[in-house]
Amino acid sequence: DDGNWLLIKSFEVTGQGKGLATTLPDFDFPVVVPAGFKQSFYVATNSTGIDFWYSPGTELGHAFASNDDLDILEGYAIGNAWKGFAFPRQWNGAVHYSVGANVPTASPT
Repeated sequence: DDGNWLLIKSFEVTGQGKGLATTLPDFDFPVVVPAGFKQSFYVATNSTGIDFWYSPGTELGHAFASNDDLDILEGYAIGNAWKGFAFPRQWNGAVHYSVGANVPTASPT
């Protein structure tokens, strides 16, 4: 249900093509996730015929990438306007984050 989500960034970007990283702009404000909590992000496109590339997962909620600070879990791929979904799916991207006093950290692997 899209009514339960908070829009944190809206922007236009040109995709670099399959297998190539497309950089997204930074959020306008930090998304604070307290220790022990889960946070989901929904990335969407308004264009038809545009695909996001993700990898098939093995189990919904399984941590497929992690480090001492962060687990990235397998989740859902949801169609535009919340139509249709597939799971489990793995995010094919980088996550930039900081812990505590905004100390930059490496992405989980």
